[in-house]
Amino acid sequence: MSKTLSTAEINHLRRLLGWIRCEVGQSPDELVETLKKIAPAVGEVSDAGRQRTVESMEKAASVPLYVRSALKALSKAIADQPGDVVDADMSSADKFLPLTAIENQKP
Repeated sequence: MSKTLSTAEINHLRRLLGWIRCEVGQSPDELVETLKKIAPAVGEVSDAGRQRTVESMEKAASVPLYVRSALKALSKAIADQPGDVVDADMSSADKFLPLTAIENQKP
């Protein structure tokens, strides 16, 4: 069964996959690797930080494998499709701070 998606449908699918990826997060294995990479820079972790890490691991482990597989398969399906998704609300120049405002910020 082969169905050609319109450009609008592909863009909707890109947005949907992006949102779902943010909600699903990294797989437990990817999360462990990320934590290993950042651990030297972080130093000592607070109890609250440990608790958040445990919660992140539990959330990552609770995502069904079929959901992760579907994300991967659908991403492959649109990977060769041309185009970028631009959110019109965020593409406006007035949404960004002028350079002078950034320069005047104190660290």
